[in-house]
Amino acid sequence: MDKLFKSKIDQSTIIRYFLLIIALGIYLYQLHLRATSINTLITGYVLGMIILIPFGVILPLKTTYKITGEGVLIIPAGIRMIRINIPEISSIEITRSWTEFVFSSYVNSLDQIKLSYNNSTIIISPDDAEVFTRTLQNINPAINAASSKI
Repeated sequence: MDKLFKSKIDQSTIIRYFLLIIALGIYLYQLHLRATSINTLITGYVLGMIILIPFGVILPLKTTYKITGEGVLIIPAGIRMIRINIPEISSIEITRSWTEFVFSSYVNSLDQIKLSYNNSTIIISPDDAEVFTRTLQNINPAINAASSKI
């Protein structure tokens, strides 16, 4: 049976999107100053909104992590899906990182989980990290769990 885990969204997410809107505003202001025609200006505004709305706001807020009955963790990553075989996960680390929060599109919260698998890592932010971690460990008891909350 598949289990779904919603992404955790906290107050820091509001700051992230506020900064994104400010950056878009600066871009549009600079575009307005350099626009040679009204067509250039309108195209810039439309492109800015096309980028901001789906990729900056809607997709990250709709994140739901899925653990399938076959032992696969599915993580939405923009318009693609990352599939990780749970038996390949070697460790889970619960952490809080501003750097990952700002630069990772899979993280909507400062409360994060860092998964290590096949010499790779990915950081996600499920709403209930403890239940998520226990669910993964039930499927793969060899997973080492650690906490490095700062």
